[in-house]
Amino acid sequence: MTTPRATYRLQLTADLPFAAATAMVPYLRTLGISHLYLSPVLAARPGTRHFYDVADHRRVDPVLGGEEGLRELAHTAHQAGMGLIGDIVPHHMSAGPWSPVWDMLLREGRSGDAAKHFDIDWESPLPGAREKVILPVLDGPYGDVLAAGDIGLAQTPTGVRITYGELSFPLNSESDAAVERSDVTMIEGRADEPRSWSRMHSLLEQQHYRLVSWRAGNRLVNYRRFLAVNALAALRVDDPMVFEATSRTMIDLVTDGTLDGLRVDHVDGLADPTGYLRRLREAVGPDAWLVVQKFTSPSDPLHHDWPVDGTTGYELLRTSLGLQIDHHGMRHLGLLAAAHGAVAEPHDVVLMKQHQLDELLGPDLRRVVRVVWNACQDEPAVRDVDYRTLLEAVSRILTSMDVYRTYVDVTDGTADDRDRAAVQRVVQRARVVTGRGNVPDALWRYLGDLLCGDVRWTASAAEAVTRFQQLSGPVMALGVEERLFLRHNVMPAACELGCDPMDATVDRDRAHELIRAMPPQGMRTTATHDTVHSEEVRLRMAALSGMAAPWTAVADRILSGTAPPDSSLGLRLLQVAVAVWPIEDDGRIPLAELLDRPVLVQRLVDHAIAVARGQGVITSHLEVDEDVEGQLAGWVRALLDPRGGVAGDLRHIALRTAEVGMASSLSQTLLRLAVPGVPDTYQGTERWDDSLSDPDNRRDPDVHLLVDTQRSWAAGKVDVADLWTQRRDGRVKQWVVQQALTLRAAHPQVLGPDGAYTPLDVRGRWADHVLAFARSAPGAPTVVVVCPRNLGRVTDGGNFPPVGRIWADTELALPGPGLGVAEGTPWHEVLSGHTVDAVAGAADAGGTSIALAELMSTLPVALLVAGDPHT
Repeated sequence: MTTPRATYRLQLTADLPFAAATAMVPYLRTLGISHLYLSPVLAARPGTRHFYDVADHRRVDPVLGGEEGLRELAHTAHQAGMGLIGDIVPHHMSAGPWSPVWDMLLREGRSGDAAKHFDIDWESPLPGAREKVILPVLDGPYGDVLAAGDIGLAQTPTGVRITYGELSFPLNSESDAAVERSDVTMIEGRADEPRSWSRMHSLLEQQHYRLVSWRAGNRLVNYRRFLAVNALAALRVDDPMVFEATSRTMIDLVTDGTLDGLRVDHVDGLADPTGYLRRLREAVGPDAWLVVQKFTSPSDPLHHDWPVDGTTGYELLRTSLGLQIDHHGMRHLGLLAAAHGAVAEPHDVVLMKQHQLDELLGPDLRRVVRVVWNACQDEPAVRDVDYRTLLEAVSRILTSMDVYRTYVDVTDGTADDRDRAAVQRVVQRARVVTGRGNVPDALWRYLGDLLCGDVRWTASAAEAVTRFQQLSGPVMALGVEERLFLRHNVMPAACELGCDPMDATVDRDRAHELIRAMPPQGMRTTATHDTVHSEEVRLRMAALSGMAAPWTAVADRILSGTAPPDSSLGLRLLQVAVAVWPIEDDGRIPLAELLDRPVLVQRLVDHAIAVARGQGVITSHLEVDEDVEGQLAGWVRALLDPRGGVAGDLRHIALRTAEVGMASSLSQTLLRLAVPGVPDTYQGTERWDDSLSDPDNRRDPDVHLLVDTQRSWAAGKVDVADLWTQRRDGRVKQWVVQQALTLRAAHPQVLGPDGAYTPLDVRGRWADHVLAFARSAPGAPTVVVVCPRNLGRVTDGGNFPPVGRIWADTELALPGPGLGVAEGTPWHEVLSGHTVDAVAGAADAGGTSIALAELMSTLPVALLVAGDPHT
């Protein structure tokens, strides 16, 4: 297998199709990228901006340039010595008329071939809906929508279809023939005569689906979804026919050499992730690079039995962010948050999960309880359990889960020690959770045995465990990432994919441990299409922990003086406002000129309303309070009003957090590009990025700016000191990215997955604020990486840049003969181009040391190579 050296994530859209990606190949090759990592390429829902809503698995999306455009991109990349990584979406697909398979399902119903594709509960408890697909698409109650004349009929090239707004639905064959012989206008009825709509109602009753309001749909929907997104229907890829139909195009693109590997989306949602990944590996062959989207942690590592090369790298995101958060400052921020009701307690997590089970995942929960009830009938000790008691027990276990899911083999019930320990831990926790009824000990024991596979393995037991394991992930995602992350406002930067806002900090020793535990062939990322806050926004918020006292005073004063609609939300938005403050502000631009940016203000308003709805406190997605949202929008606009008095306070803090944030970003960037694994650079993040979720994080990169800068460097000598002086324009980050990736390309055996990783000793006043390590390989020059951390203290809260004399007596112990570096070997600092002077006296025999004040006199990071850098 050829593991990518470095990937570059491209979020393809109609504005950034294959042709635009092809034009970027020369730039990316010079940058040091080995593989373009593409978002999904198969035909998706019209108008999509992310393409994870695949509509037709048989073809490449023509909006992107079709298969011809993809193959042209692959040819250009391969000619440049580069490759392509694809993105396969096995769990779900778009549910709508643009999806041929979904449309066939609605036309043919349970007896049709398309029904095999989707995970549908055909035994719906909704009266009259048995063996129908329940579609939660109406904006109001069915009767009101029908009587208002909003449901109609339309002639299309494929026949007459039922219409509702922009949606349309097929007729079954019997109805289709009858309608063709009828006057359509007579079926539709008249808006002023409600009884005339009985014909349309009768026609709808004959179909294999039932239209219901979206509000009722959350409790009635009977097809499994991606989380709780009605427009994304889950697939049954455990069925060999469905696997073949939905995966063949992507597999062929790998086996014919167009793609060199795949990123597998949302693998935890599958009925049998292990079985799917084995089948996929067998289909694409041993040489394809496979990584899975999976949030791992020391307590929830990558499953040992998966034939993959690693994850998509959220582990590094959490580690690198945690390094930049001040542990002592977080205590102050915690007190500030508590004073404004912005701290979620551990029990709140259980309540938030239960709320999501009640509101969004009710149909999934009821289905799980029903199949567990079936399994109980095989065990005499619990066969008399009533549904209500079982519902209570299963709910408590789901809300007590501390991992996304377990991986009991549903074919035979085998489980490894990790899953057994997780189940027993969770069941024990569930037993002491305050609930809504008493659960007998015998049931707790049985459920613990069932979820570990320690029962007589029957079809009922297999289905019960399968559905439980598929539901635990959505409960965790919606309860924690969609609710807790929006309410725990001590440090919003840590409310991010793969992170833990209740344990956000990572010290130096722990970071080394976590880095060495990461799958060596896996991806390393700090920004994705899914991250809520960009790298820079997160790191500027993290900088507040290093200036907790002044920030606490400012935030308290603003919240007390402006009365936001919700104090907790206000605290969060103040941190975001500081983090997205215009980076070019150096303190000399007039405030009125700086903030005369309607786009900036609107972005923050849109973000505020989205967060408020997600929190579900003062408004929500289900119950929008327009008055409250208007007040919130007004409050946000007042924050950025140069005449209001608040903006000046924010600016004072923002200038300081920007200084810390820029240095922290260079440190995080160098860490990502130099640790073992495959570093991924998200499009456009070679420069400072202030994205706030969708649609910000899918903005097209300014390729012309990046290319022009790259060409200017190629044309003459680069003044690195000037790059740092002009750091607010972002060129310095692009320089660090290019130099680090160029070095990685020159010495892949050292900086690649197989190179050794050795922590280095740092001594002196600021020793704890430096993460340093060596990368080495036999017969190759040793590389040393120096990444400062937690810079608020070092810089006096952003008042001084972290370069030169500020590092005082801090010194780095350089590798010696133990890592193949002979005494007297010169060291070349790659980023500045300088040869550095080391002195005797480092820790290991024959080693040397160097003062950080000298090493980082130009930039706040360092990348050293032993000996001549050109050999």
